Amino acid sequence: MKSPAEVAEVAFEIGNIKVVKRQLMTVLIAITGCLVTYSLNHGVVRLLGQSYYLPLKLGAVVASALIGLIGGFVFMNDAAANHSASFAGMSAIVAIATTEHSIMTGVVVGILYILLENSFGGVGGKLGTIGMTSTLIVATILWPFNTYSYFNFPAWSNVTPTLVISSILTGAVGSALTLFVREQVVQKTYGRNDSVIGSTLVGLLGGLLLPYIPVIGSNLSLVLYEGSFVGMSSRKRLAGYKEFLISGALCGLLFVVLCVVFPGVGGKLGFMAFSSVLLYQYGLNKIFS
Repeated sequence: MKSPAEVAEVAFEIGNIKVVKRQLMTVLIAITGCLVTYSLNHGVVRLLGQSYYLPLKLGAVVASALIGLIGGFVFMNDAAANHSASFAGMSAIVAIATTEHSIMTGVVVGILYILLENSFGGVGGKLGTIGMTSTLIVATILWPFNTYSYFNFPAWSNVTPTLVISSILTGAVGSALTLFVREQVVQKTYGRNDSVIGSTLVGLLGGLLLPYIPVIGSNLSLVLYEGSFVGMSSRKRLAGYKEFLISGALCGLLFVVLCVVFPGVGGKLGFMAFSSVLLYQYGLNKIFS
């Protein structure tokens, strides 16, 4: 018969094994999420110097929202890791050049997600920030093989008053709409206030419809999806619709202001949403309260 100390030691070892298995599963899901999103985004698998074209090329928003939505129903506890990886998979070829690079990025996403899982709880955009950071890490490591430019100053030439105003309004709508979908649709339909499903539903809707708007439609689909990340925030971070609308509007403004920074890097939208929530919570709330 084992002593209490021996029993405790065995239980501790079993607990460690379970934790390691869960972490490995998280990394595997992140790899899959990034890889599949990247492939559907560009409609091609670039592997070992060969290109295999897919019958679908969904674009960044639809690919990420679709993979995130599927993960929201399939992965449950790991849906957030999958969603975070899908943001990295939104990256353009200039940032992630090949399928192998997307796999590397997925590994980094999984590791960062595990390390930061218990940090910044309830702050919308956290998952995208992890995706952006992972993409930048891999792009920097692989810079000698795939030169990446961290700034694209000519992008300023595409900024117009119409784009600025439309982005601010669209960001606010995306944030408030996601909160509404979470609480009034997802909660009442599935019995859980799922921020991943709420955000991806709004992103998928915008990604399918907004690109038909002339000139600025593609940008607005990005901004609506960006605003949906603000809408993923908890009520502890943003109390009511006013707070969500203001943070979403700020998010839309940042989309224009930071358009020259980190071009083509997936997860940048989430980073701007993350920044907007924290800026409001720790600064602007004093002005608008």
